[in-house]
Amino acid sequence: MPDTELIPAVSPQYVTSLLAELQLEFEGLHTKMNEVDLLRHYEDPIQLPTGEKASGLEVRIGATSELVENIKASLTANKPNVVFNALRTGDPASDNSSNREAFWTQFLKWIQKFCPFLVEVVDAQAGLGIGILKASYYPWPKKERKRIKGESDKDYRDRTKALKRKWGPPFRVTTIHPLTFYFRRGPAGEINESIEHSWKPKSEVYPVYGLADDSELGVYPETLSEETTQAVAATPGQPEQTIRPLASGLGTETMVLVTEYRRERMPNSKGVYQVYLNSRLVYQEIGDPSCRYFLCVGRTSSSKDPDKIGISVAEAFRHNEPLINRSLTRMGEAVDLLVRKRLTIEVPDDFVPEMVQATGGAEGESNDLVPKQYKFSAEKSTTLPPGAKVIDPFAGVDSVFGAMPYIQLLMQIMGQHGVSPIFKGEPPGAAGSGYRDNSLYMMAKSQFEYLIESYSNCLSNLIEWLEAQTISRARQEIWIGDISLTPKAIREYPVTIEVNIEPLLPQNLITEGQFYDRMHTQGHITRRTFLEKGLRIDQPEMEIRGRWLEDPQTMLMPVLMQDVLQ
Repeated sequence: MPDTELIPAVSPQYVTSLLAELQLEFEGLHTKMNEVDLLRHYEDPIQLPTGEKASGLEVRIGATSELVENIKASLTANKPNVVFNALRTGDPASDNSSNREAFWTQFLKWIQKFCPFLVEVVDAQAGLGIGILKASYYPWPKKERKRIKGESDKDYRDRTKALKRKWGPPFRVTTIHPLTFYFRRGPAGEINESIEHSWKPKSEVYPVYGLADDSELGVYPETLSEETTQAVAATPGQPEQTIRPLASGLGTETMVLVTEYRRERMPNSKGVYQVYLNSRLVYQEIGDPSCRYFLCVGRTSSSKDPDKIGISVAEAFRHNEPLINRSLTRMGEAVDLLVRKRLTIEVPDDFVPEMVQATGGAEGESNDLVPKQYKFSAEKSTTLPPGAKVIDPFAGVDSVFGAMPYIQLLMQIMGQHGVSPIFKGEPPGAAGSGYRDNSLYMMAKSQFEYLIESYSNCLSNLIEWLEAQTISRARQEIWIGDISLTPKAIREYPVTIEVNIEPLLPQNLITEGQFYDRMHTQGHITRRTFLEKGLRIDQPEMEIRGRWLEDPQTMLMPVLMQDVLQ
């Protein structure tokens, strides 16, 4: 029987109309994303003039893919370093912040075994202009945590603790396809209302709501446990066929259209999270939704147009790379058409071809007459008829490459746009004159900095929300390996959270480390600053402690050697 007590906090009619409105608003942005995505994966169609047919030969330079891969490799080469700044004074506050730093740094590494979301969100941020993280509360299984008959309290606590260490924190973090996400921003640019509209496998969605097949979609359990419904929230989906068709190999026969509406909790209104299957409401949460979305925006502008919320670093390539691909494809076709021709003979206008038997006159074979062929090889050749001459198949190939200056100009323009100059392998000031290349490099590096800042803020907001969920939903100690975190430790010690991103750029890291070493030797900076910025050690406390132990051991070594020798 349907759940008659499930009264929608937000009417399905409102969600449907909001989705239609947002789809219209985001059509321009999603179209741009799709064009860049096609370039990113070498799938952009080669635009040919009207009347021309594709020959099957296609040439692509892959400039968009290379730029996005360079940025992704640079931002994800070093793991994020979580920094907690304690707002209370004293040693307990410092110990608390150090423990939480270690916990969440390890969490970002552990959670990627389910989904490599750090790499994926940077890929979407740089390539498509917006990366979207989705975090959800994912409770531990209840069946395994039940007390075994005859189990003592001590053994039960020890076993459940071991299970929690095995399962890790009860959270999941995934990236969702930007073409499946529609949102409205509220105060301070935070997501106020959002809709995730995507195709998800029936085999994963239907069992959550007790459905066997499509005929039972109208019959779902009267109560839905939070433990099972979060499996849907943590499952990424495929976009609806509004902007582009489903990916090759996928079909709607085995998938269901899932619409997830979320409204953020505001001072005068409760938060709402609803799940619709084929436009039918099957689940909702009121109060504090158990999932949340986080934006990681690429390039930005002052424009408030919906199609300019996030701009790809390859936006200039979106216009220029298809022109280069088209020109190179046509050059390749021209060369291929010329070179693959056989040797042809040019004969006088009054020439009458000599006719010979197709089989050479062999007994029992066809006696049909065909034009004589003239064969040439290293051993022998056939005499040409009077006035005939051989045409070079490579004649005219040099004319094809007359378009090279045009292509080189486009490539030069693309190489000077956005963050491209910092990935050319030339550090600032490397050129002879220095000014032009140095300026391009530094401008690109400045633009690269706010990509890093956006990525860092996204992870900071994620960790802040996960700590809030630890207090409100988990309500007990959670574990990452040997490191634990309790709700009490979060409540009693307020902090500010930062995530430091150390990108790998084409610069001399050894020289930078030597510079910090000289500053430490001369007494201008502390040893911790040298270890963090010069040697790039995330948690220098253990290194400093090890050095403290090593110094007395070194001083006592002569005494120990003397005792041994005596």
